[in-house]
Amino acid sequence: MPEFSYKARVAGGAITQGSLEAPDQKSAMERLRAQKYIVLEINQHEPGLLDNLKKYNPLRPRVSSKDIVLFSRQLSTLVSAGVALVAGLNILGEQIESPAFKVVVMRVKEDIESGLSIADAMRKHPDAFSDLYVAMIKAGEVGGILDTILERLSAYLEAAE
Repeated sequence: MPEFSYKARVAGGAITQGSLEAPDQKSAMERLRAQKYIVLEINQHEPGLLDNLKKYNPLRPRVSSKDIVLFSRQLSTLVSAGVALVAGLNILGEQIESPAFKVVVMRVKEDIESGLSIADAMRKHPDAFSDLYVAMIKAGEVGGILDTILERLSAYLEAAE
């Protein structure tokens, strides 16, 4: 999916800039407007050679299955306790020791804040979250039983580990 960089004015009048992924420029603008941003500038980011090399770098740090198991159990506990999903991801993101997984969790949080579902946000990180994991999260989201699904996923992952 293409990435767009933007510059926008927020409700308080301050100017913010960032990037987001969207199917096209119109969708990107709609997502920004849904967040009450006034879009000043938006451009499609063309990936260069360096960006492509970063994607396929065999030496980059990996997310361990132990990190995923611990994250799933902790997120399950937070969601069951009634903590908002974004707040829970923020809490866990601050506690994670693995730099690679910390980046993944914080990007998932940012994607959710920008309007993606948790399953779609996790799907963007196949190195961390398997297809089964994402499908289970999607089922929990759609069914309104995310806390139950997270608990079952945690138990499954712990047994598999």
